[in-house]
Amino acid sequence: MPDIYLNGVRLDLEDTDNDSTVGDLVAVVEKDLKGSRAAVTAVSIDGMGAEDFRTDFVLKRLLSACREVRLTASTFEASALEGLDVLKEYMAVTGDNIASCVKEIRLGGAGGESFNSVFQALVEIIKTMDALFKWSGKHNLGIFKENPEGYYRLLVKHLESIKAARDAGDMVSIADILEYEAAPVIKEMEEKVFNGGSA
Repeated sequence: MPDIYLNGVRLDLEDTDNDSTVGDLVAVVEKDLKGSRAAVTAVSIDGMGAEDFRTDFVLKRLLSACREVRLTASTFEASALEGLDVLKEYMAVTGDNIASCVKEIRLGGAGGESFNSVFQALVEIIKTMDALFKWSGKHNLGIFKENPEGYYRLLVKHLESIKAARDAGDMVSIADILEYEAAPVIKEMEEKVFNGGSA
C-alpha cells in the first residue's frame, strides 16, 4: 500500500486484497468530503501530477503499483472562485484581442489567425460561463452578482451574426459586430456579473 496524503496530511488506509485502484481511493475520499461540500481536485502519483486525473489511465491504476499518492481537495466554492478568476482574466485578454483584431480588419487585413483566436475565445467564454452558472446554482454558491445567462446568450447571437458575416466574406460587418456588440457585452459582464474571486 502506498503512502497516501490528502492536502498534505497522511491518511491511514488499508487495501487488504491489494486490488484497490486510484479511482476507488478517490471515491472513498470524496464520499467522506461530501458533507464538507468539497471534492478531490488533483492527484499526484509517485511525484507526477495528472493533468486530468479523471481518466481511466489514472483511475484504474492499482494502488499496489504506487509508492505515493497525494490527493488535493478543495471546497466547491473555492473551486468555483478559482474558475471565476481564470474566466475574468480570459475575458480581459479577449477584450484586448478583440480590439487588435478589429484594428487589423479595419486596416484592410483579413483578420486571419487573430479572428479565429477571438472567435474561439468567445466560444470558450460562453461555455465556461454557462458551466460555472449551472454548477454555482447546483451547489447554491453566490459567485455572481447578476444572472449571467442573458449576457452569454447575447454573445451567442453575436457569434451567429459573426459567422454569417464570415460566410458572406463581409469583414467590415465582422469588425462592427466585434467592436460595437461583442466587446461591450464582455465589458458589461466584467463590471456587473462577477461577485467573488480574488482582487
